[in-house]
Amino acid sequence: MFARKHVAKDGHTCDSLAEKIIDDWLFRRHIEHRRAIKYPGNPSLTVDFIVGSYWIEFFGLYGEHTRYDELRREKLQLAKQHKLHLIELYPKDISRLAVKLKSIML
Repeated sequence: MFARKHVAKDGHTCDSLAEKIIDDWLFRRHIEHRRAIKYPGNPSLTVDFIVGSYWIEFFGLYGEHTRYDELRREKLQLAKQHKLHLIELYPKDISRLAVKLKSIML
């Protein structure tokens, strides 16, 4: 479902160019982050990034693939069920990461 892999400046392997952009954005700001952490309740699903107590998902294919949209719904439900602080990012958000991710910089 994903395009070719990309390696971020910090060595993290990303599933898309957009994820690499997000990873590099975090790295440039010295924001410690982890990648591909399993969701509680479904270890087959992983979150794109974790920064502190925030879970960050980039839903780049939302609305383009039925199966992708089903996985998105499942992740949103797991986040709600486990009271995770989930930040949803979409392609339109790539140019305004400082606004969308302001809560992790506090």
